[in-house]
Amino acid sequence: MDFKEIVIPQIDVNDDKVTIESLEFEDGQKVNKDDVIFSVSTAKSVEDFICEYSGFIVFNVEDGDEVKIGTTVAFVFETKEIALRKSEEIQQKRDAIVTYSASKKAIKYANEILFNLVKIKKDGIIKVKDIKEYIEMNGE
Repeated sequence: MDFKEIVIPQIDVNDDKVTIESLEFEDGQKVNKDDVIFSVSTAKSVEDFICEYSGFIVFNVEDGDEVKIGTTVAFVFETKEIALRKSEEIQQKRDAIVTYSASKKAIKYANEILFNLVKIKKDGIIKVKDIKEYIEMNGE
């Protein structure tokens, strides 16, 4: 899989993070060398990023994301097919990131029995009894 990475460089010596302001292309779209592909904001300015390559772009970030300097924010692929496969892979990883709140005891218990707390859909804090109820009801 031949591709080029687009990484956030150090823009200002005082900034260790930037905010993605606008992505100018959709995943899988054709970009040409010298196209403006996205903008970022720092504490002092907004910067446009110019693509150094031609190909099919896939972003590793979304509008509004705050990212550290040195983060890979996009890839440019030789073919649209490969770009779309990478886009799907990135989206699956983003969809898999689920937040939950759990007590320290619940986290410890889940780790001991190798249980994935993401399985429990609950408003509020997950407790040990919630894990035990889930396992009992779902036969795990």
